[in-house]
Amino acid sequence: MIRHWYLIFLLLVPVYGQGCSSTCPPLDSGVPVPSLCTDDNLPSSSQEHPTCWPSSPTTVNFDDLALQYDVIVISNYFVGCNAGRRESGVYAYSSQRLHDEHPNVVFVSSVKGGGCETWTDRYNDFAEDEFGLKPTTMPITIEDASYAVRDLLFTSPYPHPSYVVLDSSLKVRDKFVGPCCGYESYTDCSVATAKTLDSTLQTAVEAVLSDPAVRPSLSPTTLPTPAPTAVLATPSPPPTPASTSSLAPSPSWTPWSSCSATCGKHGIKYRTLEEESVETAPCDEADALPDCTTCSPGSFTVSVLHDGFDEPSDVKLHPTPGLHLGAFSSGRDFPTTGPEAWVSNRGNHSISVIPAAGTFEQTSFNRVDRGYFHYNSEIAAISFNKVDDSGRDSDRDTFNYFATCQGNPNDYLQTKTANYFMGPSLYNSSPDNRNLVNKMGKACEEFEECYFLHSDMLHEAPHCTGIVHDPETLTGYGTVFWQVDGWNNELVRFDFQKPHGPGSMDHAVAAIRRYPEVKITPNLGKHTGMVIDASTGNLYFSDYENKKIVVMDTTSGAYARTARIEYPIYSSRLPSFEYSIYECALFRDFASIDNPTGLALFDGKLYVASVDSPSISVFSLVTSELLFTIPLPETHVDVAGMDIDADTQMLYYVDATLEVLASVDISASSTCSNDASLSIKWAFPTAPASTFEKFNCTVNATLPPDSLFDQVHVDSGYASEDQAVQDDSMMDESAVLLANRTDCGNVTLNFDALLLGGYFCHICLPGGGNQFCGKGGICKNVQWEGIVCDNEHFIKDGESWGG
Repeated sequence: MIRHWYLIFLLLVPVYGQGCSSTCPPLDSGVPVPSLCTDDNLPSSSQEHPTCWPSSPTTVNFDDLALQYDVIVISNYFVGCNAGRRESGVYAYSSQRLHDEHPNVVFVSSVKGGGCETWTDRYNDFAEDEFGLKPTTMPITIEDASYAVRDLLFTSPYPHPSYVVLDSSLKVRDKFVGPCCGYESYTDCSVATAKTLDSTLQTAVEAVLSDPAVRPSLSPTTLPTPAPTAVLATPSPPPTPASTSSLAPSPSWTPWSSCSATCGKHGIKYRTLEEESVETAPCDEADALPDCTTCSPGSFTVSVLHDGFDEPSDVKLHPTPGLHLGAFSSGRDFPTTGPEAWVSNRGNHSISVIPAAGTFEQTSFNRVDRGYFHYNSEIAAISFNKVDDSGRDSDRDTFNYFATCQGNPNDYLQTKTANYFMGPSLYNSSPDNRNLVNKMGKACEEFEECYFLHSDMLHEAPHCTGIVHDPETLTGYGTVFWQVDGWNNELVRFDFQKPHGPGSMDHAVAAIRRYPEVKITPNLGKHTGMVIDASTGNLYFSDYENKKIVVMDTTSGAYARTARIEYPIYSSRLPSFEYSIYECALFRDFASIDNPTGLALFDGKLYVASVDSPSISVFSLVTSELLFTIPLPETHVDVAGMDIDADTQMLYYVDATLEVLASVDISASSTCSNDASLSIKWAFPTAPASTFEKFNCTVNATLPPDSLFDQVHVDSGYASEDQAVQDDSMMDESAVLLANRTDCGNVTLNFDALLLGGYFCHICLPGGGNQFCGKGGICKNVQWEGIVCDNEHFIKDGESWGG
């Protein structure tokens, strides 16, 4: 059952300085954003983009199109945008008409936000009704679910609807915004205005065709049918071919693979049929292996590394030790080598950094966000982007970013009525570019006390218990995280897409997808372990109350409908903000275990902690069998988050009750195991769906009603068209009026408005802000900058601040 939140809280933010201008590169708060513009060349890529119309081809990539056509035209649409709905019908007509006239010109439509098939039906009907021409082959329509086309060709905040014209060398010959951009309703943009797109496209196409540099070739009007998508299943034996020499030979099975087990008698092997099917079988006598060594308590060494945390909920290893603190920070020296553990503290809403964990140089340091009572309230979990070879450009790669999720309904630490406007917070762990600030919000100097400054936040999943980064490489920025929504007991996929960056509150670009069929019943006071196997895309998560581990194929599922009706709290009403419900995902129970919490993944094995049991259970990813258990000290019965250092084969965990960080040497696990353990080099064919039972599931996708979207930026209280509302470099006059509010219990006083209005020191906020001063100091708020304390004063380079 869906719980209906009783308060709708919407945050709207303008795309500063761009509007409907075709200016390229686009401007974000006046700053140019690196983008592909006229005369730039599209980088070569073999990435396949899935299509929903026509029936063939099922995927396209731009490199292949450039080999077959002299001109490629690509459109950029969001399903919630009225301007796009109006223009798409004209584009469909122009695409078919111009392609019929010039078979060496191909048209592509990229659709974002779901409902791709329904969208094509609508624009095809419009083209036929308005122009008397029914599209049959153009435009090829890409379902841009990963936003890869948008991020490649129409980098945010470039307006939409918009268009790019490429030549056969993939050079951008033209780029422009459509004529309906900026119109609020569908009918506001008249048919006559929309039709001007046709002449604009014709002019742009003919300009390229008339260029002598374009090769004068006529290419096929249709693309070759691609090879069928591989589907793994256990097939029937192949039929005996007809006895005629004119027939091609029947496909044959490959030899059996090596056995999956390193010892014992219960391993498995596999063989494939033309890479389309897989068959598995038990290893036979010919694959006889030595008996397994029985694990004993002495096989694993447990060490307590640090204590004194405050309700620790999770621990994750930083992918680049030394990056955040460096050798000197906040007036202290720090080691920069060895594992660096980050521990989230639910009790005091902070993160403890433990450099050189487990070495003689080990030390610790605590750090908070100045707005911890919202951005890090009761941190339940933390997860890093550890993908260091994603292939993304450096200005888009979010390697070393991390996200926290909050086990709170946004009640400002029990000081106000919850409004459930809560979700994951994203941070860049690099200390540069104002990712770390002092009390006044300035870039932090190495001698100062520093605070996290978030790079983005989304607000669709309160009462979180677990979060994990998705190591996928399809999206433009690598900011996909999966989180538990403990309020609705569901999994939610958050794609921050392009982070708004420190000092901004622009939430207009993101994609949030809910999976209501994938249920979970967490204990809101316990950590939910979540890990993703990068080789398969499988997500494993612990279901505490149902006493099991569940596995889900993160690449499965399809758009069903908008989430804006059933889940009415979300971050933006703009069409570029996707909020969807996905159905037909593949998932199953993986293993049963009492009170599971933390999870870790290593060497084909899943490590599982459970409350009330001083041990860690280890399962085979292939067979789901319990391989062995790692004994822990008998008092370690409340293990929460875990992580593993693959280089040292050391497992780290926190105990929430004892408030300690501990490590376990698991190097013995490769030889101390039972007969289902995997060899390090043995790998099952990479097809996530192969581990799930097939079932018939059809999604009847529907386009969202336009009433759910703001087509242009409108006033919504403290978030409005006024740039000063969300830009920390300007003063918002209306926010100043909140300074003297002392009626903290008044339900009309919005604490989110206080925080986003530039207040860190205010009598109504938790602690009032004096907690940042220490030793009895009293704070004073400096609007849109930060706070000063009456017991501190700083002088540097002739500039002074403080009390």
